[in-house]
Amino acid sequence: MRQRVHALKEQVKELRNSKDSKRRAVYLALKGLWKPAQFVVDARFRSLIVLKHTKGEAIHQVSNMTFLDRYPYVFAACARLLGEQPKLRILSFGCSTGEEVTTLRR
Repeated sequence: MRQRVHALKEQVKELRNSKDSKRRAVYLALKGLWKPAQFVVDARFRSLIVLKHTKGEAIHQVSNMTFLDRYPYVFAACARLLGEQPKLRILSFGCSTGEEVTTLRR
């Protein structure tokens, strides 16, 4: 189901750059309906919205997605503050697969 929803979302995005004004109008209409529709069909999205609204100020990260250079401004600040320290060790607590730590190490 999520793959079909993602594919549909990509098709709608293609309308955004259309030269046909009617297609762009369809895009704007569908864009406005996207989040309510996603709330109805996607349980994971629904749970994230509820979590943000009920405990928003107490949560730092509501996603488990991770990738290299995820927080470029944070990583750049760390590089400036820590400089070139060859003996620096990084300990990461959490459930990621190590991409953030790999980026920090670079």
